Amino acid sequence: MIGRLIGEASADDIQSMNAQASDIGDLFTEATAQDGILAEITNAYQRLAQDCGSSDLRVAVRSSSTAEDMQQESFAGQYDSYLNVRGESELIDAVKR
Repeated sequence: MIGRLIGEASADDIQSMNAQASDIGDLFTEATAQDGILAEITNAYQRLAQDCGSSDLRVAVRSSSTAEDMQQESFAGQYDSYLNVRGESELIDAVKR
């Protein structure tokens, strides 16, 4: 599906590229994550909240890439950050976004 959307985008048409990028983003937010991954995320959040002594812990969720800070190139600031994420539901939503 993603390959098809990329193939439909025209490098000469920024609106087309933006539309395809939006559609690809939608695929990620609408996808169902594996239960094991969700459990690991929520368990880590619960442990962090307990370690911080907070039942209402706010965290930041930041997307990144293995190629974000390479020796010859930097993509810092190219990704999204979500601040003041509170609770397991908001956390899972931010991770998907």
